[in-house]
Amino acid sequence: MVAPPGLEAVVDASGRIEPWKLDEARQVWGATSRHVRANPGDTAAAERLYFLTLALSNVLVSARNDLGLRALHEGALEVLPLPRHRQVIRGHLARGAAKAGDLDSARGWLEGCDPASSELEMDSAFRISQAFIATATGDANALGHLLGADEATVPIVDSMDPIAIVLRAHAFERLGNLAGASATLSRFMSSRGGTAAVIETIVASLPPAWGVCAQSLAGARQDHRQQLAARAAGGAGVFGGAFLIAGLLPAGLLLPLHFATGELPLSLALLFSGLSLVPFGGVGLSSIRTARRQRLVAESGLSGRGRVVQVASTGVKVNHVPMMRVVVQTSVPGHPSLQASVTKRMSPHLAAALMGQELPIVWHPAYPDDVVLEI
Repeated sequence: MVAPPGLEAVVDASGRIEPWKLDEARQVWGATSRHVRANPGDTAAAERLYFLTLALSNVLVSARNDLGLRALHEGALEVLPLPRHRQVIRGHLARGAAKAGDLDSARGWLEGCDPASSELEMDSAFRISQAFIATATGDANALGHLLGADEATVPIVDSMDPIAIVLRAHAFERLGNLAGASATLSRFMSSRGGTAAVIETIVASLPPAWGVCAQSLAGARQDHRQQLAARAAGGAGVFGGAFLIAGLLPAGLLLPLHFATGELPLSLALLFSGLSLVPFGGVGLSSIRTARRQRLVAESGLSGRGRVVQVASTGVKVNHVPMMRVVVQTSVPGHPSLQASVTKRMSPHLAAALMGQELPIVWHPAYPDDVVLEI
């Protein structure tokens, strides 16, 4: 999310509230709420209150503070004047009630909404909330009608797209199209960096009684890991193959020349071939081994998070793009935190932007020094 002007002191560049700024963010929310109540025509202040409500919602969801989340949304709904803001907040309240099993309250929160808004954010909030109710009641036909066959049929605002993907796949599964459900999930997992972990988190956050994607998630996970493995190994494999060919090329040219014509002494042919094969072939074989290891990590490793602590150039460029070594501090459930690294082609600008970020990773205990980034 991109914060509106005036919130730079409490949210970072990605719109998140860091833990040490949480109390200050709550104070700003309270002051802004009082201001909007007294000045409902101040739309800029209303935008700040709305954004802070969403940012604080993310914190409360992570903390599993359902009561605090409901209080925050009800407090915002009391003062927010703009229809777009109010519909999105009503959607949050309806989805929270549906997850708690209170479907009457969920429907009640949606009674104040526009069911056919031309504004994408409003329409998405209403559709996704209705989809929660349909999922809770087991009405797969209604769920499929609300979300359509794909993103092109029923557009959803980007921030809610992963939820729509999960529920759309669940509709396919409940209607007997298990292959379509798995394909819907795996396509989204592999087409956008890091969304595999997002999909897993969404499924885990929904009530177990709903059985969301109970059968299709495993197949999607396996398909995604295979695609991730091919992508992770591809760069190092191609790089290694190119260096290995470069190392073997002089031998492929000079040795036939010696045996065919005798004009080039065998000692010189072997010397020049060795001078090329040792450095280039060594780098090539090392890269090929790295590619195989990356494939294994991606296919059968454990999902986790990694905070980038160092990014440095390896001194090598492929097609004029530097090979950068990214070092992360791992966080994998059930395993101690340690530093591991991966080599990727990326621009120095992108590499610098990764510093300090927390990224989704795949890590394997058999290769503790290596990670695969899901980006």
